[in-house]
Amino acid sequence: MNRILKKIVKGLLSIEDIRAIILYGSFARKEATSRSDIDLFILTTEKKTEKEIEDKVIRIESETGRNIQPTIRTLKELEKTDSGLLQNIFQEGKVLYLKEPTDIPSSMLLEQKPQLIYSFQLSNLNQNEKAKFNNEFYGRKKEKYSYKGFLQEIGGQKLSSGCIMIPYEQRERIEKFFKKFKVKFEQLKVWK
Repeated sequence: MNRILKKIVKGLLSIEDIRAIILYGSFARKEATSRSDIDLFILTTEKKTEKEIEDKVIRIESETGRNIQPTIRTLKELEKTDSGLLQNIFQEGKVLYLKEPTDIPSSMLLEQKPQLIYSFQLSNLNQNEKAKFNNEFYGRKKEKYSYKGFLQEIGGQKLSSGCIMIPYEQRERIEKFFKKFKVKFEQLKVWK
């Protein structure tokens, strides 16, 4: 797959106006099948470049045998682009090419990653269940030994009692853990 992506980028870079190429969707998440499209977010400065990019994509598709779905935006259009699409691209996207210098908003270039803040309650658990939850979740120390908890294992951190922050990609694991103990929770997505 890397060979195909390199070929796509090399083919598109003959177009001077391209400022950024970002892979997103199933290929970026490493969930692609043989029938998956290659989703690309392509940033340009001029609207007139769009047709040239589309023509180039058609040629690259015939050379690689893969369907490519380009989402093409100018820097001006970026501000008006659907926030759900941009959030998806920022969340899972892989930058394949970035031309410097450019006027891309700093939020796009920052090393921020999506995180989830969870607040949860153990009020429905009895004392034994709470102790078991806390030992598995936060870990424990026994004499000289310390045992890592689930939260540390997934790269999360405790913010306060009943409040944690974890990397977005760990959401399924944490929610499965909470459901195993029948713990009620709420979540909030943030960027850090």
